[in-house]
Amino acid sequence: MTVNSVLIRRSSVHGLRYSIILFVVIELLLLFWIRDNLTLNIIMLVYPLKVIKDWQMMGH
Repeated sequence: MTVNSVLIRRSSVHGLRYSIILFVVIELLLLFWIRDNLTLNIIMLVYPLKVIKDWQMMGH
């Protein structure tokens, strides 16, 4: 069994869990680092909030 086949098997078993964890970690990093991420963009597109806009503008 090669290293590649072990990694593929392992990633297929835990792939969704790791993908979700990675997504959440990246979203949180972007939220606090540049005050912008996919989640905030969707919220502001669907239901714009002045509080979020003001918070984002404080970083500029």
